[in-house]
Amino acid sequence: CMRYQNEVINLLKELTSRKQVEILGGGFYNPLLPLLLPVDRLGQIELMQSVLRQSLGKRPRGIRLSQNAWEPQLVQCFNSHEFEYVFLDSDIISKKSSSGVFNPHIVEDAGKTITVIPVSQKFTPNVEVPIDDYIASLKKLMSGQETKIICSEINVENLAKLIADNWFYKFIDSTIFEENIEFSNPEKYFKSNPRFIKTFIPSNSSIKIREENINATRNIFTKYPESINLYARTVHAGNFINLSKGDKFRKKTARENLWKAQNYVPYINQDNYLGVFQRQNAYKIILQSEKSIKDISTVKTF
Repeated sequence: CMRYQNEVINLLKELTSRKQVEILGGGFYNPLLPLLLPVDRLGQIELMQSVLRQSLGKRPRGIRLSQNAWEPQLVQCFNSHEFEYVFLDSDIISKKSSSGVFNPHIVEDAGKTITVIPVSQKFTPNVEVPIDDYIASLKKLMSGQETKIICSEINVENLAKLIADNWFYKFIDSTIFEENIEFSNPEKYFKSNPRFIKTFIPSNSSIKIREENINATRNIFTKYPESINLYARTVHAGNFINLSKGDKFRKKTARENLWKAQNYVPYINQDNYLGVFQRQNAYKIILQSEKSIKDISTVKTF
């Protein structure tokens, strides 16, 4: 409903203007960024940034990756878009100390750096867990003078349950006199001078196939041959568009249309109807993108 959409946007504008929330960027069509050509990776991120600036008047300072699909080489891409931090699940971050999952990390690639904020699924709020027990689990982490960050990701279904249960009001009421527990956001947290951990995070993801974590994103190719076929066709289409000559507008339109086929679902959902449907639709979009520029293409070979 457009009315509710406008209400949400207006609310987000107000919250961001008061620096109570920060908006995150990412690939517009939820792609697995490591699998994209650099031009597509940059284009999807720029499209998301453009939409956020137009609707909220703010440029995202942080980014969240679909399925935590991470590669060290992404650091340079994020730097070119002036991202200051990226969220990654704590399970895929190398733990070099006992408090490593509760501190921001600094990662580097080719002289460029970015801050990684761990997302702890263990501390995701749940209406089935009593508030007192949840607060008690937080207090167990308090030791010494070191400030620790607990970042949780709440999906839409869980958020609806928490709101219906007035969980956030209960939590605030229960912690109002707790000096060592407070809500924060990245901008406010970084101003508190936290301890940063220098580390290296190898290629990894949180993609699971048949309940098995595949680790590096490209391991999906060994699990599902259909994935590498789709990937090869997408890369071929992207290169074909790159080499096309002529009408720049049609070339731009073809590339933006190709982005719609780069959603992560066809790559990891192979055993259900949704995955099959999405994969068929992805091939259809790829063919349409190629067809739309074939008559203007004059590719030269030497």
